[in-house]
Amino acid sequence: MMLKIKEAIEEFNSKNKEQIKMIDLAKELWPESSIKTQRMNIMRLCSGDTKSVKIDHIEIICDRLLCDANYLFGQD
Repeated sequence: MMLKIKEAIEEFNSKNKEQIKMIDLAKELWPESSIKTQRMNIMRLCSGDTKSVKIDHIEIICDRLLCDANYLFGQD
């Protein structure tokens, strides 16, 4: 399952003064994990190499990037 996280970040950054990087989002999703694990997890989400996605993570991504779940899942 591939999420449109990169596209959502690009769209957010183009519309807002505040700039978000993928690693910033990863830190919010997995605050207890090491930076290496955070990077690996966010890349897996972006590439579709993850087996499941927690609903809590979708909510965090949508809240942070000001988008909705339909957009992330390509249902827009």
